[in-house]
Amino acid sequence: MSKKVLNIDEFLRESDGVDIILGGKTYTVKDIPTDVQGILNSDEPDMRRAVAVMLGEDEKALENYGIVVLSKIIKMVHENLLEDAVSQK
Repeated sequence: MSKKVLNIDEFLRESDGVDIILGGKTYTVKDIPTDVQGILNSDEPDMRRAVAVMLGEDEKALENYGIVVLSKIIKMVHENLLEDAVSQK
């Protein structure tokens, strides 16, 4: 039986990630910080904070965006990054 190797460095290097264009600025998300899970699973989920953490941006930069936009960003990042991770097994 051959040894299985998961090379995370290679995965992150080869992953195109997800580009989010917001306010004329492009953010490339290649991984979802673990903080995001806690933020979204809390009794009062804070989507603005979750998106800010994902993008590495200050929450103030997202104050003009509402729940529809924030939900769309979260959904796109989750679907595309998790789909990418699963398909590279």
